[in-house]
Amino acid sequence: SSIFLFGVKACYAIVGAINPMSVIKLSSISITYMGFIILIGGLFLELILSIKRNQELENKLNIFYQIVDENKYSCIVIYDENGKIKFANKTVKNFIFQNPCEKDKKVESVITKRMKEVDKDLIFEINNSVKKYKAWKGNIYIPSLDMTLECSIQNIYTRSEENNYAITFQDISSKLRTERYLIEYEKIKKHEEVKNEFFANISHELRTPLNIFYSTVQLLDFKSSDMSVNFREIYEKHKQCLNLNCKRMLRLIDNIVDITKIDVGFTKPKFVNCDIVRVIEDITLSVVNYAENKNINIVFDTEIEEHIIKCDSSMIERAMLNLLSNAIKFTKENGNIVVNLYKDEQWVHIIVKDDGIGIPIGIQGMIFERFVQGDKSLTRLNEGSGIGLSIVKSIVELNNGEIYLDSDGENGTEFEILLPNEKLEGDKYEYNYEIDIDKIELEFSDIYELYS
Repeated sequence: SSIFLFGVKACYAIVGAINPMSVIKLSSISITYMGFIILIGGLFLELILSIKRNQELENKLNIFYQIVDENKYSCIVIYDENGKIKFANKTVKNFIFQNPCEKDKKVESVITKRMKEVDKDLIFEINNSVKKYKAWKGNIYIPSLDMTLECSIQNIYTRSEENNYAITFQDISSKLRTERYLIEYEKIKKHEEVKNEFFANISHELRTPLNIFYSTVQLLDFKSSDMSVNFREIYEKHKQCLNLNCKRMLRLIDNIVDITKIDVGFTKPKFVNCDIVRVIEDITLSVVNYAENKNINIVFDTEIEEHIIKCDSSMIERAMLNLLSNAIKFTKENGNIVVNLYKDEQWVHIIVKDDGIGIPIGIQGMIFERFVQGDKSLTRLNEGSGIGLSIVKSIVELNNGEIYLDSDGENGTEFEILLPNEKLEGDKYEYNYEIDIDKIELEFSDIYELYS
């Protein structure tokens, strides 16, 4: 406005120079005073607004510094691009100097000392993240203090384009310990539940054959005093029942002993070079009679005639017999079981597939854990302690292999064993591998349909 009035005054001055008149001169002077009054008023108003803005900014800065400096939960440090501390809030100082031996040191020297303990790979990760993303967030562990810090780093710039780094951190060690204790508690609780289920299950498993022993012995005692009956015929009639339940109990005890030996590291594989094709084929064919008793068709399929690898053949036999007995146990009459073997450069693949009832999806993730069963009721149709597949997994791993399960939960189950495709150095070859008939009878002793 004042510039506009000064422009008008200039016009009046030009006109007054051409045509001097008192009215024009007076008007020119009036316009000049008005321009100066408006200019001074505008400057005064601008000064007031500037002071007000500065006060508001200062109040905001004070609030910001109070929030940062008085923060009770987060340590906040600002570094310049040369690694020098420009600001550290009170929480940083309280946190660092809570240790008496650090009292006489500077904040920067203490932090530098602690950072030297941090894993070098983590430092490398932090530097890369800050360079690439201008930020980093994660946990830092300080070994000497047994302390974990939750830390975040943010790249910031000042008005003068200075490159600074705002770092916030807080001690979360107690939180992590609490979480760790909760996890341990849940594990112990779960273990206790499993243990209780196991004892209930094992009691039922042991009681069943013992009841049969006791009942049969009572019957034999009663008949032995009756001279009118042929005791041999009575004994022959019940001999198979006694024999079968002895094997059931022996199988159960063997499983418990074996899993204990594996746990303590007592069981070691005795590696030899053997023809894995012959071993798997012989094991499969040896259980054909048991499958036929349930009208189940069992087939061995492979395109390899012979293949030598390093393994403990007796352990592989134990694992295969368990998988085959499970397949026969849970496959209905007129079902099918297929054993397939093939190899690639790294592994020999052994697949046992059936079209039985399948394994419920809810327990597939822990089917190889101890005492896990699809049906845990004491009135289930098929007996078992729930440690068979755990032993199979341990045996496969002792042979440096892997085992996997595939089942939709309803239509059959497929187990795949992977054994390393490698030979043992030297001439340690097993020429006379023979199937152990006693092991087969023990493994199949708990399938009631085979003996009914």
